[in-house]
Amino acid sequence: MKVGIVVSPEARATSDIVHLARLLRDIGSELTIVIGNVGLSPRKYLSLGVPNPHFLSGVEDDIIITKDARSSGRLLDGREEVVGGRRVWFVSGLDPHQSMELLMRRYGRGGPDMIISYHPPHGCGDLIACLGVRGGLVELAEFIEEVKPEVVLCRGRVSEVCAVRGATVLAFKPGSVVLLEFSEKLIRCRLVRVS
Repeated sequence: MKVGIVVSPEARATSDIVHLARLLRDIGSELTIVIGNVGLSPRKYLSLGVPNPHFLSGVEDDIIITKDARSSGRLLDGREEVVGGRRVWFVSGLDPHQSMELLMRRYGRGGPDMIISYHPPHGCGDLIACLGVRGGLVELAEFIEEVKPEVVLCRGRVSEVCAVRGATVLAFKPGSVVLLEFSEKLIRCRLVRVS
């Protein structure tokens, strides 16, 4: 299965989504996961040909965008989905603590194979260089240690691959388009575009 991950596209015009839809179809995406800061209505993504779009809220998404995605069954916040035969947990940008609590309550410590999060965990993809500090969520790093996913994919301030508490973390900066290819034994990840 091929999954297109779009990191904070901040689409401001219909033409932005049309271009994105063409790119995702060209790379063979069967499912599209938009990580935060959607820009335009989720219904626009569907009507303009983005392959099977689903949405994980970001800090700039308002209630209209999340309500639109939720009403169409396409909001991933605090949910577990099976993607490419793997259990994937989704941690939202609007209320990551609530997502983590909800996931633990629903699914327990059995843990997912992968977490997709709007926020990066503390220690990866979270460096605020001008201040020399890390802005990732300590609570997410602790959550990773507790539920033990193999892979965490998230929006980052910078693109970076590193290990956090036993998991491989893939952080991608806003504007990135990533292709995940799931096979029986592994997950391939390829950066397709950075705007």
